[in-house]
Amino acid sequence: MAQKITRDTGMMQEPATKYNMKDSSDADQLSRALRALTASLPAAMPGDWTGDALRRSNAERCRAILATVGLTDDGICALDTGPLREKGLAENSAQWIAAQWLAEYNALMRGRERFGDGDATPGNLGRMLMATEEMGRLQERMWWRVGVEKINPGDPESWRKREDLALSGKRQAKGGHDGNAMRTNTSFRAIHGDDAQAYADDLHRQKPRLTWSAIRIAVGLRFNVSAETVKKSLINPKKHG
Repeated sequence: MAQKITRDTGMMQEPATKYNMKDSSDADQLSRALRALTASLPAAMPGDWTGDALRRSNAERCRAILATVGLTDDGICALDTGPLREKGLAENSAQWIAAQWLAEYNALMRGRERFGDGDATPGNLGRMLMATEEMGRLQERMWWRVGVEKINPGDPESWRKREDLALSGKRQAKGGHDGNAMRTNTSFRAIHGDDAQAYADDLHRQKPRLTWSAIRIAVGLRFNVSAETVKKSLINPKKHG
């Protein structure tokens, strides 16, 4: 039978599912989850380098984050802090981090263009490497912000946003959880509902043969929640188009 566990990833902890491969039911569940995850990945285009499709997809998500405050990707290779400050955004805001990521992405793509034109100098290659390193660091910040951690080992539903725990402290958060024990589904819907619904809708459009069960598994893997939480929080895209 599959078990819910917590595993270390770098300096973070994240929930995971441990499957017993000697159990045919577990093996089938893992196989379906992996197929759903593969189907959810963006498709590569001719001429792509390794990871290009994922970076394009992430760039679109970052542009969507900027659009929530009326900002756009200016296409330049440096962070213009003026528009961000005019919106009252702090350096730890999702929009600020998204703008930083896009600046590095633009720098990488500019370097790729120069490389395609024959510029294989250490300066150009080094700048491309620096851009990819910074993109990874910034994406790790994004993942950390939306990551969750269990604050009560005896309660499988006591997950809280890691960023909230860093601000309020585990002891205070655990006390608050003990007094209001219920909100996992509501919290997920309130914090990630729009993004998760858009992701589910995109999966349905790209892979219309995917079942609602497979879509729930893929969304759950993307947002680190159970398929049951997804079911309770989202609308089945196969029913609303």
